[in-house]
Amino acid sequence: MIGIDINLKTLGFAKHNAFNHGVFENVQLIQGDFSQMNIDKFNPDLVFLNPEIIENCNKEKFSIFTDITPDITATLLKSFNLCKNIILCLPKFTKINEIATLFSTILKITERFFFCIKLKNNFILEKMRILQ
Repeated sequence: MIGIDINLKTLGFAKHNAFNHGVFENVQLIQGDFSQMNIDKFNPDLVFLNPEIIENCNKEKFSIFTDITPDITATLLKSFNLCKNIILCLPKFTKINEIATLFSTILKITERFFFCIKLKNNFILEKMRILQ
């Protein structure tokens, strides 16, 4: 398993969890910006995206297109070039119409993919579907 995160503190949590679960020997942790990395050398079965939300964003006005870094559409497209199995974590206050817009953009580019959307912070909505 390879974990990539720009935040060193997050990588520390991942390292700690890997040790606690006895899988550290099977985990490679890399500090970096996924959106800026040359990731052609990776051949994953699954890409798990947990994008960073801009601090102090207004929850009522939150938009996945302006309040997530790096750009979520570009990150998803880069991910789909690697793998067709994506898990995307979003905050619980994400607007469903923005999710629909995001995935309709992806469907214009790729014919078929498997996705799971998980809304964070104890309000979990999981939708899994194969789209053709």
